[in-house]
Amino acid sequence: MLHPELRYDLARHEHQARIDAAARKRERARLRSVRRTEVQAPAAAGATATSRVPVTAAQTQGAAAI
Repeated sequence: MLHPELRYDLARHEHQARIDAAARKRERARLRSVRRTEVQAPAAAGATATSRVPVTAAQTQGAAAI
């Protein structure tokens, strides 16, 4: 049996891992959605993929930390 403090640390680590996995899942879904709209939209809207403003990793990490 684990010491209570170690058990707490393990539970906290597992909880954070679940939060991070959910954030990664949301980010992948968002990227898939953006790619789908980029594939469909350029012909209709006359836009190019380079016209989009890139989202930096720091901006996406800030949302995951909340």
